[in-house]
Amino acid sequence: MLTTTDGVQNSPVPEAIAENGDQTQWMESVYLQDEWKALPNLTVNYGLRADQYNAYTSGGQLSPRLNLVWQVLPGSTVHGGYSRYFTPPPFELINSETFVRFANTTAIPPGTVTTDTPPVAERANYYDFGVEQKLLSNHLTLGIDSFYKSSTDLLDEGQFGAPIILTPFNYLDGRIEGIEFTANYAVAALSVYGNLAFQSAKGKDIVSSQFNFTQQQLDYLIDNYIHLDHEERVSASSGVSYLWHRTRMSADLLFGTGLRDDLVLPGGFVIPNGDHTPSYAQVNLGLSQEIPIAGTTPLSARVDVINLFDKEYEIRSGNGIGVFAPQYGPRRGLFLGLSKGF
Repeated sequence: MLTTTDGVQNSPVPEAIAENGDQTQWMESVYLQDEWKALPNLTVNYGLRADQYNAYTSGGQLSPRLNLVWQVLPGSTVHGGYSRYFTPPPFELINSETFVRFANTTAIPPGTVTTDTPPVAERANYYDFGVEQKLLSNHLTLGIDSFYKSSTDLLDEGQFGAPIILTPFNYLDGRIEGIEFTANYAVAALSVYGNLAFQSAKGKDIVSSQFNFTQQQLDYLIDNYIHLDHEERVSASSGVSYLWHRTRMSADLLFGTGLRDDLVLPGGFVIPNGDHTPSYAQVNLGLSQEIPIAGTTPLSARVDVINLFDKEYEIRSGNGIGVFAPQYGPRRGLFLGLSKGF
């Protein structure tokens, strides 16, 4: 680090600046919860939770919750509820004094945003509604579940730089919603399942840990919602297994549209997290055999093939808000295992 005076370098000799400090976090929580069988086919869960924390920032909240499960008809169940959440930020924060100590040195590159508001607790309203229906003598179960979450000071975490250390930060507003469809069928030795989910997760206006972002990103986010880096718009999974004597054969399929990526417009303007990596699909196979052993529990031997077709796919590109390094799905792998109960 080279020292400067009035922004002008005046010495090639590094200067040591001690950044010693400590912080203690206190968190207190208490909650009450009860289950009430309001009717033979209606169950009500309700409760109240109180939270208080004091660390780099402080805050508290009373959080009510109410959930209902209603068995409309035999085999038909409806559930819904509301919950208020209070989520303190992780304690691994960067003290706001850091930039004050390094002011007027080359430890802060020219043009870097030096605002460092400490992260605060997220406050959210969460709504959930779903229906489950059993058919074909309860062999087939169909379900649909939806949720909506609105947040103030939405908490997120990102990797900023090479060290794999996540840094928390807040969006002023957050909107997260989704819907999931499920199906399960089981009869005798055959079992089949399928899941399909759609989601949207967006945040607007970064209001803490601003030093991790460029001025262009901060300016854009003041007036625009962007997709959160961990949002995968569409995901699906399906599988089948069959038990033949003591041998179980299985196959699974995973599908996803990929996590977020920056969108570069023709003029060169970058919309943070405006695009996503290409879609991918992965097929896995499994085979397990139960081996009886006289006088004790059986031995189970298993073989699994992950990513059968050795498809190379990228989950993250390394671009986008809070994403530093690219990440990839697993290559083809063969796994062998033995297990035995006692």
